[in-house]
Amino acid sequence: MKKSVGISLLCCYNDMTEARHMLLDSIDSIMGDLPFELDVHMIDSKAKGYKSAAEAYNKEVALHRDDLKDILVFCHQDISFPDSRLLCRIYDDLTFEPSQILGVAGMPSDGSPVSNLKYKSDDGYITRRQLSEKTAMVTLDECLIAMHKDVFMSMKFDENILKHWHLYAVDICYNARLNHGIESYVLPEMTYHKYSADKGQATDNTFLCEINNLATKYKNKVDVIRTPCYILPTSFIPRWRQLLRTMVKNLIGR
Repeated sequence: MKKSVGISLLCCYNDMTEARHMLLDSIDSIMGDLPFELDVHMIDSKAKGYKSAAEAYNKEVALHRDDLKDILVFCHQDISFPDSRLLCRIYDDLTFEPSQILGVAGMPSDGSPVSNLKYKSDDGYITRRQLSEKTAMVTLDECLIAMHKDVFMSMKFDENILKHWHLYAVDICYNARLNHGIESYVLPEMTYHKYSADKGQATDNTFLCEINNLATKYKNKVDVIRTPCYILPTSFIPRWRQLLRTMVKNLIGR
């Protein structure tokens, strides 16, 4: 039987130039410092015709399940590791306690996002709040999340309601806590996300569609859906009032 101790990193990408410059070059630079096996699975979403991140990751994990390591890391193409500390922390924590989900940015219950993420160009922090220790979160950001393979296989990402590229981490955090008793945490180890700040629209209409689906899914279990960038009531009238306001802001360019 193939040895499975270690980390499998999966990245669904649409720009190999950025993936090479940010993610893959950084992995190459730290590979010799890792005291465990790390394999990298780059998933070309365009070439494979995947319509959503949830679909892509579910199908790729199912396809390669027997070859993947015990610990799965799902990350964006614009993540860059400054050193080996984050991956080592992920490996140690999930080896010691497999029943948890780990990330690098998230939303706690107080409604103010937290991370130690930085922009690579100027070393500036992305969020206003940082953290000094491992901290429990309501949900995690999709830029990087990690979990044991057995935990992922018991839940998977919900591709039935997540039809685009958003909120698969948010959903699995809710699913894990509400239905499986598994908590989510942000780790304090710093890493880079994005080369520099951009002015992209974080809450475009595909995002709003996805978060509305999550609000419908969990309306009988939580009062609000907390994502790292947007909080939405699950009650029908307040939810749609807020969604329509955001749609109008998107339409007029805020």
